[in-house]
Amino acid sequence: MAKTPRPFEKTNMKLRIYALVALAVLISTAAASLFSYSRYTADLRTKVSLSNQQLLEQAANNLDSYFDDLARLSLVPAYNTSLVNELEQSGGGFQAAHLELENRRSIENFLDEMMIYPRQDILHAFMISGRQVFYGSRMRPTIDWEQDPTTLDWYTQIQNMSGGPIYLGPHQDPLLKNDSTTVFSVVNIIRSLKDSRAVLAYIKINADFSVINNICGQIDLGPGSGLLLVDAAGNELFCSAPKNRGIEPEQLAQSKNGSTPDGEFLVYRMELPRPGWMLYGVVEQESLQKQAKQTSRMSLLIGAGCAVAALFLVLLALKALLAPLYKIMSLARQVGGGNFKVRFPADRRDEVGLLGRSMNEVVQQLDASVQKNTQLENKVIRAQLVEKEAQVSMLYSQIQPHFIYNTMNMISMLVELGRGEAAVKNIQRLSLLLRSMSKSNTMHPLADEVQLLRAYLEIQTSRYGERLAYEILLPAGLEQCAVPTLILQPIVENAVIHCCEEACVPVHVQIALRAEAGALIATVKDDGAGMDEAALKRIRQRVECSDEAFSAEGPGTGGTGLRNVNRRIQIRYGERYGLSIQSSPGRGTKVTLRLPAQEEGKL
Repeated sequence: MAKTPRPFEKTNMKLRIYALVALAVLISTAAASLFSYSRYTADLRTKVSLSNQQLLEQAANNLDSYFDDLARLSLVPAYNTSLVNELEQSGGGFQAAHLELENRRSIENFLDEMMIYPRQDILHAFMISGRQVFYGSRMRPTIDWEQDPTTLDWYTQIQNMSGGPIYLGPHQDPLLKNDSTTVFSVVNIIRSLKDSRAVLAYIKINADFSVINNICGQIDLGPGSGLLLVDAAGNELFCSAPKNRGIEPEQLAQSKNGSTPDGEFLVYRMELPRPGWMLYGVVEQESLQKQAKQTSRMSLLIGAGCAVAALFLVLLALKALLAPLYKIMSLARQVGGGNFKVRFPADRRDEVGLLGRSMNEVVQQLDASVQKNTQLENKVIRAQLVEKEAQVSMLYSQIQPHFIYNTMNMISMLVELGRGEAAVKNIQRLSLLLRSMSKSNTMHPLADEVQLLRAYLEIQTSRYGERLAYEILLPAGLEQCAVPTLILQPIVENAVIHCCEEACVPVHVQIALRAEAGALIATVKDDGAGMDEAALKRIRQRVECSDEAFSAEGPGTGGTGLRNVNRRIQIRYGERYGLSIQSSPGRGTKVTLRLPAQEEGKL
């Protein structure tokens, strides 16, 4: 029967062609735009980088010049011979009460004269000799005479150095009282003219730190950009970069560019060797790329317009060209669904018409082949069914003689012993079993199979007496499961014969049935002598061997009944189902039978 074809999606090929054309246009346009954008951005970055580097160098040179001026100013006292002589004559101390007022006035007058320096940002000049402090200032400050200068950090730092000067970052001078002015200082050493290793005093020059802010503030690196000045310890001294960018000095010191959650930036570095500071220029890349992005967007918009126009033209051209191809594809989809009667109109004389005529020939050949294959397949299926039924009948016929012989022998013995009533019951039971044997190739409910099994076991109980006990466990709900007739009897018979007849010891046989994952599981377990590993392996090979191997071995090697049951199951249901055997010496044997769990009315 031909399958109903699914609706054919005619837009697949069209969409793919349109997508390829659109991609070709967009990719070429995007490539040109990206190339122009990258070149423009690179050139712009080079020019801006050169300009920013020059601005940063200018700021660094201005700062360096300012530091140099302060350093030269701090060296002035060292070249004043009279001042140095006074310091040497006093032993460099000025620590006793014998210090004359003229000496203080002379030193402080000299410091005041230093304040005449044209730069108005020079605020204070201090000279420290021991614990004595001399000062000069543009405005007379309030000195904290209780402050011991020898305990200050810079005093220890300058003592540990072989030479000066040292530069102190922005701070409020601890030698002054109630002065909140932020100053920047340079500290130098005044040495003896007689012994260059002897230190007479230290000179400290304070300058208004706003001068450094003014020098750095004059540099404009553009919107979203700025300078960052940090000392040797990484402390921020000046920052004109946006505070909300999350830019850290450690991040600036690692590479030439960086990024924060707010964007990417370029970094320019310039070292100030005198104080050991670093001057960073931070330039926001977005400001550099803004104009380039606008150019790129314009190029992409123009390219997108061209792509739309090209797609419209391609749509008009392809609509006429693809229509017959859609027809062929629709017919091919119907052929795939099993309809071999379709034909393509053969009136076209172009390449599409040739393709359609070729398809018609192929469909005709397929139609003839399918009809022929269907006939052959029906013949093969009928032959296979006949062969399977013959195999089942042959296997089942191998079970009947052995069981009937044993049963008739037992009934004969009962008659000879005068147990007529028991013989009659057993004849009735045998009659029930023989009637079921006449339906050997049929299926019946599991409840009927259990009834036949009870009849067989009662016959055997009459034969072996107390040496045989049995138990059948059939859960509710499984009674209507369909099973082949007398499929369990050979397994139980095998357990009874090997335990009661050969071993001559009492045996208990348990038949347990259950449903598991869509399958019916039947377990026949006895508590007889069991088998060792070698015997178990031999029986398993016997049960699972092929028909050719079984015929070559002959019936005398054991396991015939179990193998026949296994073959009946696999011929009917397939290799997934059958028997499995477990046994160990002294612990009995367990045979598990697996069948599909099907109700009789649903077979």
